[in-house]
Amino acid sequence: MTPGEAIEAGRTILDPLLAPAGFRRESLGEGRGSGGPFAQAAYVKGDLRLEFSYRWALGDVRYQVGGASIEHASLMRMLGAYRSAKYLSFDRADPLAGFVALHDDLVAYRDDFVHGQGSIVRRLAAELQALGGSLPSTLP
Repeated sequence: MTPGEAIEAGRTILDPLLAPAGFRRESLGEGRGSGGPFAQAAYVKGDLRLEFSYRWALGDVRYQVGGASIEHASLMRMLGAYRSAKYLSFDRADPLAGFVALHDDLVAYRDDFVHGQGSIVRRLAAELQALGGSLPSTLP
């Protein structure tokens, strides 16, 4: 399965959650880099944006609210959900496992982003930026 095909297949997992909430999917293109072929896509609703890439598995998931941006792993750490987040430990051998895990994390932890205005994401992204963009090792 090519990265573009994997992202297209991942729609069957993410669309049922995000489309009814008003998000539309955008393809951000495909290409080939030093690590091999990749594809990128986003779900967008107003100033809310969930971007992700796929190379050998789903990766680089990033939330954006207006000018604020935070990566999924950092967000989960700041929420105290790092150890229980599904996306951070999915089976990379299964091409769709990352989409299932991201879906599960969105359902469990990101209702404010999916069904609200993303105020929690915006606040935590600002806190992360105030920390210089990296989290102290003492956070869970």
